[in-house]
Amino acid sequence: MAEEAKVPVQHIKPRANILLTDFMTNMDEVTTSTFLISHDHEGPVNKMTSKFQCLNLSVWIGLFITAAFTSIVAYTVDVASQRITMGRKLLVNLCDDLWLGWVVWTLSSLIFAWLAASGGYFVCPEADGSGISEMKAIITGYDMPKFLSWKALFSKWLGLTAASGAGLSIGREGPYVHVAAICADRVISSLRFLNKLKDSSTLRNQIYQASIAAGVSATFGTPIGGVIFSIEISCTHFHVSGLWRGAFCGIIATITYGLLHYLNLAESINRTDFPELHVSNDFPFFILLGIVCGFVGAYFVFLAKTIIGWRARRVVPWLHPRFRYVCFIAFIVSTCSYFVPFLHYSDKGIFNQMVSSSNLPNEWSSPTNIISTLIYAIIKPLLTAMSVSCQIPSGIFTPNFVAGSVAGRFVGYISSFLGATVDPSVYAAVGAAATIAAVSHTLSGALIVFELTGQIHYIVPMFTSTVIAYAIGSWLTPSIFDVIIVMRQIPFLPAFKPAKFYEYKAIEIAEKSMVFLSEGATFADMQEVRKQDKMFVRFPIACAAERKLIADVSAVDVTNYLQACYSVDFSKYSEEARKYILKAINDPLNTDSVPEDILENYQHFWNNKVDFRSPVLHVSKSPTFVPVNTSLAKVHFLFLLLGLSQIYITDQGKLEGIINRETFWSAKK
Repeated sequence: MAEEAKVPVQHIKPRANILLTDFMTNMDEVTTSTFLISHDHEGPVNKMTSKFQCLNLSVWIGLFITAAFTSIVAYTVDVASQRITMGRKLLVNLCDDLWLGWVVWTLSSLIFAWLAASGGYFVCPEADGSGISEMKAIITGYDMPKFLSWKALFSKWLGLTAASGAGLSIGREGPYVHVAAICADRVISSLRFLNKLKDSSTLRNQIYQASIAAGVSATFGTPIGGVIFSIEISCTHFHVSGLWRGAFCGIIATITYGLLHYLNLAESINRTDFPELHVSNDFPFFILLGIVCGFVGAYFVFLAKTIIGWRARRVVPWLHPRFRYVCFIAFIVSTCSYFVPFLHYSDKGIFNQMVSSSNLPNEWSSPTNIISTLIYAIIKPLLTAMSVSCQIPSGIFTPNFVAGSVAGRFVGYISSFLGATVDPSVYAAVGAAATIAAVSHTLSGALIVFELTGQIHYIVPMFTSTVIAYAIGSWLTPSIFDVIIVMRQIPFLPAFKPAKFYEYKAIEIAEKSMVFLSEGATFADMQEVRKQDKMFVRFPIACAAERKLIADVSAVDVTNYLQACYSVDFSKYSEEARKYILKAINDPLNTDSVPEDILENYQHFWNNKVDFRSPVLHVSKSPTFVPVNTSLAKVHFLFLLLGLSQIYITDQGKLEGIINRETFWSAKK
């Protein structure tokens, strides 16, 4: 019976295999003495892999499984959604009457749209949306455990498959990034030999960042573009020491992507055969293309922000409920795709048509190719903005990618009439990357197009148009991912703050009513701190009289320490007292009253002195602090560059307050 009462201690041993720090390195780990763990007890192979991070076998295995599994999940979504669309078209072809076909087409779209919304409602709400905005927050230190659960993976797969099959104008890159992050988290959490990745937030965040490259590569099969996109979209500061992880993830995902597409079950993007370019005479037209695509991208971001804002404010109350709204949008989108001939094609099919040197299919010739491409460039961003406003798994990359290629084809036709010599298909390829630059404020779309088309000789017009579109998009609107962060109130740093906000001092937004541990603290003092400071992940240690900051300790390690001390001395307490002690350790907010007959035995445990030298506590003797008059601009920079969870505010060494990420993000003027 005594043996059954023991509590397993979860020793959190932060470690990294090199001390070289970058944006993905958590400085809370670097500043603890246990960060540099001795490897004397390990064998020669483990010593070598511990010394050189790029030789760490567990990292390679984790990245390989993440990338391969992501591509497999992505391929099943592609195949299943394509089969659903083919089945819907077959049913329509069986109908002799035009309006009966419309009823069948629209009704089937409503059914699958309802199914897409069901995953987030019945299974996991965190599966709704793209996932890139949330990943940006997770990588910078915000904890979202439900976002990386098996339920989220299933709900994402189900919702994305159904929504794509319903014909909604959504992309898959963002959801695939989410899927890759879930795969990475589940792999390092489930496999025992990868536990050291789980125990280190540094390595875990680096794996998350690399998984973004796997998600992009699983969408298009473009490893280089995927790596650069993962850096642009997730990092404010980046050191190239971790570049190899994203490259490896992207390569494995692309290889798996290519092997699966040999089965010819899903649609793919074709290579191009652009002739050699001489853009001296056409250069002004590519400048025009950059301007047009910049406005197209800003047009989409404005529409998405407006429509999502209308939903958030419940402008039309009767339309607000999840299922009613998604069915309403599905009705509009399916009706447009049924009656507008050139909307019958899939996004990849349209992109293949735009970048082909051949003439466009007949569906584009009514009334003319120029007018049809112009109409598409206007309608597509609107349908996409409406679709992503639904509470379903959805991305924004591919629809805007295709809208940009059509806008580029339109500019190509106009340029031909004005004397341009470059084929309109080249304008289509450049327009796709330029529009993505305006929407997401990234330049990696150009690399993705180069890899998709298999040609690079049009690099000068490509980057000319892309940079111009990027500048216009940045001038007119924020990135679509930053819009989503603000709309969903995700505490991501950097957050949008007025310029005047950074004129204030650190002490003005700090949490001043905090409690701390003193050098002579007891277990009861530890418990009191746990009760009152649930919002902080680390607890300060200070002198009782002067409040002089000495060190700090992780909240997780405090819990582990109490469990360890109980496991060692549990035989000293009665069986009834053990139950109440365990309840209090596991839940510091537990309010169960302790019976009088065991109260003395119960309090004996909590009167023990804390041994801050215990290796279980991992006390950091160099906590990060700033003076009270430090500007918030510097505090913001420290959070960004060092990956800190919280910063202490001191006045000549005296502890005056604490700022954590949530406090900083939510602080108002």
